[in-house]
Amino acid sequence: MTGYALFNLRDTSGAGDFLIDSKPINNNQWHQLVAVRDENVNMNRLYVDGVKVDSVFFDYTAGFEAATTLGIGYMAYNATPSYFYDGLLDDVALYDRALSDGEIQAHYAAGQAGHGYCDQFILTQITVGNGNVVKSLDKPSYFYSDSVIVTAMPDQGWLFDGWSGGLTGSQNPDTIVMVSDTTVTCTFSEDPTGVGDTPSVKVLTLLQNTPNPFNQGTFFSYGLPQGTDVTFGVYDIAGRRVFEKRLSNVPAGWHRFYFDGKDLNGRSLATGVYFYRLKTPREMRAGKMVVIK
Repeated sequence: MTGYALFNLRDTSGAGDFLIDSKPINNNQWHQLVAVRDENVNMNRLYVDGVKVDSVFFDYTAGFEAATTLGIGYMAYNATPSYFYDGLLDDVALYDRALSDGEIQAHYAAGQAGHGYCDQFILTQITVGNGNVVKSLDKPSYFYSDSVIVTAMPDQGWLFDGWSGGLTGSQNPDTIVMVSDTTVTCTFSEDPTGVGDTPSVKVLTLLQNTPNPFNQGTFFSYGLPQGTDVTFGVYDIAGRRVFEKRLSNVPAGWHRFYFDGKDLNGRSLATGVYFYRLKTPREMRAGKMVVIK
């Protein structure tokens, strides 16, 4: 049987447009079909096997409150299924955001490697010696092809020797691409000179706090290309400042700041999403974190 991939998104007024692949699917093989509505650019996109096959700009003026059930595998328009799919569905995933081209291609590659949309992998880090490892994406588990930048941060008087296990060599920072459960060992050794080393900083850098989410306290690692005054602030979801710390004459290089999770009045922050900001007289960097009680 021959069929075509099709995406039809209409609002409650009936306005909308079709997307359809010009090539038929008739080879009795598994395929990945992805339909995306990107509200930021008013675009609908259709993908087959990781490749964008059709797209259209459309500015909807009404909502999407469903008068009928969501049709996956058939199109129920005006209460009449005018198109239908005769086959098997494997993984079905719904997202609350628009996936990028790269994410869709990565999901397709994961499927080709035998992994489902919801397969997740654990990144375990082991530290030998005195120091710590900061991850750009710090979470309990990762999806296939997630990229994680790891930065070795030796304590004063210690040197970073290198990576072993799922990552090898001495590049610092370095990147891990998650395709399976991975264990990485970071080795530090004492510096006989007592000076130690850290990766050089070329631009103002603020890494993701770790752990995140957190309950009682969390660490922020940041890098300064030159010595300067620093202001660190935390803001609630409404933009209200709940914490601020001013640091004077901080030298160039990497630094670590511990936040105990308490506001300006010494009270523990409530569960929720917060924003953090690192500001110098010339630049600013910001990020987002989650408090769980």
